[in-house]
Amino acid sequence: MNFLKNEKTLLNLIRYGVIVLIIILSFITVTIIINEKKKDLKHDSEFIEKNYIKQHKSEVKNLVTKIHDIIKIEKKNALSELKEKIKEEVYTAHAIATTIYNNNVKRIDYSKEKTVNDIKNVLRSISFNKGNGYIFIDDVNGKKILHKIKELEGKNFTEFKDVNGYQFVKTIIETIKNKTEIFDEYFWYKGTDKTQSFKKIGFYKYFEPYNFAIGSGDYIDDFEKNLQVRILKKFNELKFEKPEHIFIYDLKGLCLVNPKKELVGVNRYNVKNKNGIYALRETLKDLEKNKEGFKRYIATVKLNKNLISNDKISYLKLFEDWGWMIGSGFYLEEMYKRIAVSYTHLRAHETREDL
Repeated sequence: MNFLKNEKTLLNLIRYGVIVLIIILSFITVTIIINEKKKDLKHDSEFIEKNYIKQHKSEVKNLVTKIHDIIKIEKKNALSELKEKIKEEVYTAHAIATTIYNNNVKRIDYSKEKTVNDIKNVLRSISFNKGNGYIFIDDVNGKKILHKIKELEGKNFTEFKDVNGYQFVKTIIETIKNKTEIFDEYFWYKGTDKTQSFKKIGFYKYFEPYNFAIGSGDYIDDFEKNLQVRILKKFNELKFEKPEHIFIYDLKGLCLVNPKKELVGVNRYNVKNKNGIYALRETLKDLEKNKEGFKRYIATVKLNKNLISNDKISYLKLFEDWGWMIGSGFYLEEMYKRIAVSYTHLRAHETREDL
C-alpha cells in the first residue's frame, strides 16, 4: 500500500512538476522576449532619432548654404553693376567734356578758362543714385576743379587723408600722369557734414586736353542699404513647401525674414523661451564666435499651432559682411511621434503576452 501511495505521489509530482516547469519556462521565455523587445525598441528609437536628425540636418544645412550663397552672389553682382554705372557716368561726362573742348577749340575767341567753365557748367548738372553720384574734376597738382560743393573748388587736396590715412588724391594724380583710368575705394563726407565719413567707390579717367582727371563715385553704405531691402523683400516673399523655412536676424536681434510675417521688423533679442532662456540672444553670441553650425534649443516661435514641443535643431550661418544670421531648422516632434508609435506597438505585444 505504501509503495502504491508513493508511486501515486511520484506520478503527481512528475505530472504537476512538468506543468510548473512549463509555466516557469514560459515565463522566462516571455520575459526574455519582452526584454529583447525593449532592447529592440531602444535600438529602433536610437535608429529613428539618428536617421531623422541626420537627414533633416543635411536638408537645413543645404538650404542655409544656398541662401548664404545667393546673398553673396547678389552682393557681388550688384557691386559690379554699381561700378559699371559709375564708370558709365564718367565716360558720358568725359565724352561731353571732349565735345565741348572740340567745339570751342575751333573758335577764334577760344580760351581755356571759358572752355573749362563751359565743361563745369554742363557736368555739374549730372547726378545719379538720388544725388549721391556726381561728377568731379581734379588737375595734376591735386587741385579741385569741379565738385558738387562749390566751396571745395580751387582748393588743393594732395595731402588730404581719409579716416584710414589713405591719400586717394595722389592716386588721382598718378592716374593723370599715367594717362589712364582706374577704380578706387576711399572714405569721404556726405554733403557738408564733416563729423563722419563713408566708404565710396570711385572711378577716375584721364582728360588729355587739360591734363585733368574726370571722376565720380558712390557711397557703398547707401548702395548696400538699397540692396539689402531688395534681397529681404525677395526672401520674405519666397514660398517654401512646409515645413521648410528660413529666418534671418541681425546681430542685435531684429527679425529681418521669418515665415511668421508679423515678426518681421520686431526685435526679439530679449524674448525668453518657456524655460526662461534667452534663446535668440545666446544663439547670436555663439554665432558671432563660431560663424556657423548646428544648435539644439527650445524655440520661441511655433510655425504650426498643432505642435506640442518646441524642441528644435537649426543650422545657422553668419553673413559677416552685413552681420546677418541666416538659419533654418526642424522641430523634433515628428521624430518623437515615430518613437511613440514603436513604443505603443511594444506595449500592445506585452498585453497580448500577458493575456
